[in-house]
Amino acid sequence: MSAKFELQIKNQHWLGDPPDQIHDGCSHGGIRAVVGGIVITSDEAEYGISQSALSLLRTLEADHCPAERVSAGYLLCHGCGYPVSFGCGNFGTDWVVRHEDGGVFLSQPSHFEPSGETEFDVRVHVPIGHYRTQVVAFAETARDFFSRARPRQVEDWEQDLHEQFWAEFEARLERANAEATATNRPA
Repeated sequence: MSAKFELQIKNQHWLGDPPDQIHDGCSHGGIRAVVGGIVITSDEAEYGISQSALSLLRTLEADHCPAERVSAGYLLCHGCGYPVSFGCGNFGTDWVVRHEDGGVFLSQPSHFEPSGETEFDVRVHVPIGHYRTQVVAFAETARDFFSRARPRQVEDWEQDLHEQFWAEFEARLERANAEATATNRPA
């Protein structure tokens, strides 16, 4: 059983053509996710990068089960559920995350598209430090893309949701970095 787990943002961009891109509140692009040595993402998929990053940050503090998708959404969203639901329930890539034995068990990865579902027979234990490192690097790359961009000009009705999204994102990322620092301190 391989403990291999990798996350990588392959590309990141805004939807639409300039000047309309300034109104896109969620970055989009390609993601490479590997669980147990198997690539579980689609090369053609257009993922909601920032939404996926928040979903992954949540798994650092709590288990995730695809059966709860109605309220939590996919870990990796195609498109995005931003800002209304902070979850993406249409289609995406998902897996179970269960915290146990100083790490996380990742299992039952699935890739969902309107044309059907691809399931992978994979179950791996990943040390929490490695899992956290991958998720934090992914989230920081997503956030850095926003930091370099002009401020988003979201619609009035979504401004509060946009602020809630980024407040949760930053708080979870800060806790993840603090945990990584505390774990790496010499005893």
